[in-house]
Amino acid sequence: MRVIVMLGLAACGGGAKHPAYVPKPAPNIPVSFPQTCDAIARDIEALVPEYPQLANYRAADQQHCHISYSYKTVDVSDRSDMPTQRAGYRGGLPDVEPDGVFLYIGIWDPKDKYNSQLDMQVSGIYEVGDRRVTFLLFEGEQTKKLSAEVQRIFERRGVYIP
Repeated sequence: MRVIVMLGLAACGGGAKHPAYVPKPAPNIPVSFPQTCDAIARDIEALVPEYPQLANYRAADQQHCHISYSYKTVDVSDRSDMPTQRAGYRGGLPDVEPDGVFLYIGIWDPKDKYNSQLDMQVSGIYEVGDRRVTFLLFEGEQTKKLSAEVQRIFERRGVYIP
């Protein structure tokens, strides 16, 4: 069994707010790009000693405000025991081994017509400055869970849910 954590998603137009919803103001944390993206990547790299599944993660490998990292993942097209027909954004993403992880953080400008397909399909409800944030985290059942640490990094760097 694998544990999948998908935080802050509003996929397929599911991001409608309740009529009584009052948006939260942005935190009073200065943000700039690509510096904020680089800081998030470095903060994740600081977790490497405590999280074995991040052993090969390097902040320097992340580019253009997109953090993409996988460890012990399985391409579903290589698995005979998995259904071959998968729909939606999840169809193109790997599964994780029990001690593996798949992490994706995309910080993108909603006004930019060249956004990645994944960012456009999985429209995050997180924001930082004037940008949207897509956050996907699939964790194996035997891993030390990263989600709370990533949430703390987000808070420290001005990423919030409005």
